[in-house]
Amino acid sequence: MQFIDQASGYAVKSMSLNKAIAAGRATIQAEPDGARIAACFRPALDAATAFDRDINDRLRFNALSTPEKLDLMIAELLPRFFHAENLAKSGRDTWHVAFLIDGRVRRSLLIDAEGVRAVEKPPIPPAVEIETDIMTLMAILRSVIADYHMKKLNPEAL
Repeated sequence: MQFIDQASGYAVKSMSLNKAIAAGRATIQAEPDGARIAACFRPALDAATAFDRDINDRLRFNALSTPEKLDLMIAELLPRFFHAENLAKSGRDTWHVAFLIDGRVRRSLLIDAEGVRAVEKPPIPPAVEIETDIMTLMAILRSVIADYHMKKLNPEAL
């Protein structure tokens, strides 16, 4: 796994998960039904834009450390996309998604009727595990948002 530093030379702003995996910049391990978690999320452009504006008003995102960036995305961005009413479509009541970012920053998310939140000791093993660097994670998120906005992504079909 190669990790991309946050230098200004890193110009890729959007990258699909499949392209990130093919380029060796991300790995994903998922249970057979792991993609069904997408049914709970609607990565709408207006929510992403509002997040960007909020962050730009409060702080300098690029100056944050990797853990701070990841925590901010987990605490403030992902919950804006989550729709608990669609949890039943995912086939589970509770999901555990694990991230390993930059080879050293681990975060576990518990996703259930209460929402999306980071947890220290999840009660279940991860259904999905993603390893990448923070810049590629942000590029993947931008790609998912664009695909959803341009109707290239249909979470209902999962």
